[in-house]
Formats: sequence, structure tokens, C-alpha cells
Amino acid sequence: MNRRRFAFCIGLILFNVNRFLRAEKVDHFAADLMEWTEASTGEKRERWRANANRTWKWYERQTLLDGTWKTSGLTTPVHRRKEEFHQGEDGYLDESLVPDVVRESTTRTWKKLAKGRTARGAFVDGQPPSQWIRSLNAPELRLWLRTVRLPEVGVSEMTFWTHLTRDHSFSAERIRGLNEAELAKLHSAAHYGF
Repeated sequence: MNRRRFAFCIGLILFNVNRFLRAEKVDHFAADLMEWTEASTGEKRERWRANANRTWKWYERQTLLDGTWKTSGLTTPVHRRKEEFHQGEDGYLDESLVPDVVRESTTRTWKKLAKGRTARGAFVDGQPPSQWIRSLNAPELRLWLRTVRLPEVGVSEMTFWTHLTRDHSFSAERIRGLNEAELAKLHSAAHYGF
């Protein structure tokens, strides 16, 4: 058994524990375990989260550099009551760069903010699917897909491949080799919280 296969087995156990406990940190650990087995591919990875204090709210971007997540930008802060952008400083990221799924997942963070608390959202990689699942390659996904039963979820005006890579942030390299039925099942998993 090689290192990646071992990490996959441990990750599968952790993933199932995570589903039972709903502990987000377990999913992050399982994904990190899979990343640990890979040599750097030069692929730029980034993640986003909502941040706020008593006055401002903004999005923070981090980029994976040499195995470490580092802050690589902030969007222009927005005043929490007036909904006006911060003026007078340059260098902020354009808010259009923030993935839609990150915007959708920030509702809870902004509700905390409305109650007057400082809020920091969890980092989101541009998708709600498990980080561990997105860290798997096609042969590993094929093995995992055999272990779950899911109702069908269709797509319209695009292929499953396009939707998974564009809207669910799956790496095209990682899902290359899956057939249409496997892509459809993976898409269902993404929509049912796996």
C-alpha cells in the first residue's frame, strides 16, 4: 500500500466520522492528509471566507504557497450599516472575484454581525462539497462513489463536467477519467452535502 492509498483509507474513515459528528475540522484534516501525499503540482489553490468587525465586512482570500495558506488579498470593506464601500485606499481585490458559493455561505456570518458581534466565516474553497472529496483523484472517487447512494440531480444547458469544474470547484485534472454516470453521481454528492 502506498502513501496516497493509506491517506485515502484514513480519509474515508475521517470523512464518515465527519458526516456523523458534523465537525468541519475533520474534513479539513482529511483533505490536508491527501494533499500531504502529493508533490507540488504548481496548481494555484485559493480559498475565501467572510470576515467582519463591528464596523466593516469584507472577504479574505488565501492562496496555498509551499504547503501553507497565506492571505493574498481582501475585498474592499463595506460599512455594515450604510452598505457603502470604504474610500481612500487602493489595493483591494474586486468583489466579483469572490465565488458565488462563498457569498451564499456567508449568511450566518452576516447575521452574527447584525447582532453586533465580530464574525469570521469558515474558509470556503468555492464549493460546498467536502474538501476531502475534492482532493481525491478519479480512481479514488470511483471507489468512494460505490459506497454512497444518492438521488439524481440534473444539470441544464451544460455538462456535468462543466458544472462540477465551474460551479463546484472540482479540479479538471482530478476528475479526468470519470464516465458520465460517475460524474452525475459526483454531482449529486456535491448537492447533497458530501
